Amino acid sequence: MRRFTLCIVALVLVALPAAAQQQYGSVAGAIIDNTQQTLPGVSVTLSGPAMQGTRTAVADGEGRYRFVPVPPGSDYTLKFELQGFNTLERTGLVVGLGKETRVDAEMSLSQFAETITVAADKIVVDTTKSTVDTSVDWELVNTLPTNRNFQTMMQMAPGVKAGNNPLVNGASNDANAYLVDGVDTSDPRTQTWGTAINWDTIAEAQLQTAGFQAEYGRATGGILNLITKSGGNKFSATARMVKSKADWSALNGIEQESGRKKSGGARNDEERPSLTIGGPIVKDALWFFVAGEKRDNARGFSYYPTAEDVTTGNLVDGRTEYTGHYLQGKLTFQMGPSHTLVGAYNEDPIELRPLNRGWNETSTTHYAESSELFQYQGGNNASLQWTGILTPNFFMEAKGQFHKQELNVSPDAPGFNEVPYIRDLDLSYRYNAPLSDYQSKRDRNGLLLTGSYFFDTGSNSSHQFKGGIEYLGLKPKAGTVYNDAGSYEVDADGPVRRYFWLDQTGLKESKQDYYALFVQDQ
Repeated sequence: MRRFTLCIVALVLVALPAAAQQQYGSVAGAIIDNTQQTLPGVSVTLSGPAMQGTRTAVADGEGRYRFVPVPPGSDYTLKFELQGFNTLERTGLVVGLGKETRVDAEMSLSQFAETITVAADKIVVDTTKSTVDTSVDWELVNTLPTNRNFQTMMQMAPGVKAGNNPLVNGASNDANAYLVDGVDTSDPRTQTWGTAINWDTIAEAQLQTAGFQAEYGRATGGILNLITKSGGNKFSATARMVKSKADWSALNGIEQESGRKKSGGARNDEERPSLTIGGPIVKDALWFFVAGEKRDNARGFSYYPTAEDVTTGNLVDGRTEYTGHYLQGKLTFQMGPSHTLVGAYNEDPIELRPLNRGWNETSTTHYAESSELFQYQGGNNASLQWTGILTPNFFMEAKGQFHKQELNVSPDAPGFNEVPYIRDLDLSYRYNAPLSDYQSKRDRNGLLLTGSYFFDTGSNSSHQFKGGIEYLGLKPKAGTVYNDAGSYEVDADGPVRRYFWLDQTGLKESKQDYYALFVQDQ
């Protein structure tokens, strides 16, 4: 009976889709004196612009110390102090997402009061990890000529094929997990990306492509973890305008000199003004960060206004408007030296119109304005996260999230349910009224609780035991209502056939409750 119970527990640990999300790094090391003996009792203080206040640890009997969790960032400083020894400072330290920054120190006996400052190397290699990952900070990618979206950051990792939903190491486009500040924002219905954010809110991005630990059990492709900015003890702001015009690109056609087809031919006009502001409400206690971005993109296309224009070849130009905005807000509250509370919110509503002529028109499929549709996509995320350092070796995290998302393709012309939809079989021309109304609601609620315990077994050996439980409530709904007036197919001789939908099902919910449990040792 006992063996059967253990087997069941093992299956649960392997099968359930755990997806806890790490959004911090750590700093650890050992301290010796100038005779190479371990030095216990050293007071070690960590400070940095990404951290509220300072944190202090005392080296144990083996001269070891550790700080975890530590927000990712640069320009951290470690100060080592012990009576009778020179004070030592290590500056310019970098703490990476999901990485341990190892900083060992050698302190010398002091004859006079002296502080020795050592600048740290900028490159940090974590020898304790077996995962394959790529971390990119905003400062780097902001200098590159990119499209300024998180897909661009994913494409910088080896083994990633570019795309709207990048492919990682040959996996399908629904095999990735997209995390923002450790919260899963993947589309609950398609498992592709489900949330867009302002580029200037991203502080660091990490893409794991292989060797996932148990806490990342849900994805089989890649895991993108975006950490957003939190403000700071100093006020800061960014303003950006991304602008492009079709007239600035090379025109389509043939080069007279070479006879080759010209490159370019972009037909997009775009304006993307954005603004971010961050800073302290209470220094070292309460920080804020807000960001907004307007999306205004016009995509040019050519189409036939009427069936007669198809026969005469009379193409005219049109524009699909892609409009909306991104809005983010974040509050970081340091509730005493050991407890942090973070609340975050973002929304990303977008409309595309007209949809058929701008995105579905081809050389063999044509649409009239009277059958037009428009698309609405986007939603909002809200999360509340607590981190508590309960002992020097043990801390816990709790997270709650609410994800609401829609993708609707709706009639954008009069006559739906009153006038039938008509398709001309000879000309592949669709007109008279919209065919359908597709609605989808993609909601997810989640709760997560994890605990991490660090146990040192030697001067250069340690374990991190981590376990967690998670609940996800997915409530995706989707359905299509077709034109009640029916649909005709016609040719030059008149009507060929007519369709009616006698059973309009509308929105159907496919509710799913996930429970996950994981335990791991690093």
